[in-house]
Amino acid sequence: MKFFMLIRTRIGSEGDVLKKLRKIKEIEESYVLYYKYDILIGLTVQNEEEMYKLRNEKINKIAGIPETITLKCL
Repeated sequence: MKFFMLIRTRIGSEGDVLKKLRKIKEIEESYVLYYKYDILIGLTVQNEEEMYKLRNEKINKIAGIPETITLKCL
């Protein structure tokens, strides 16, 4: 399943957050944005359960990420 995630970071932490995100194997692409959200990532997992586990156990635990929005592609 393909998902995209919008990530808001704390001011000044975009670079550190992006480096840590790029180390996660499921994340296939990442982009810096200039809007309310600072980073857009694209990832592929087997199912929604894996997505929620990845978000809760890896992505949201990265320091400097106060908010995410997950978008499921159909």
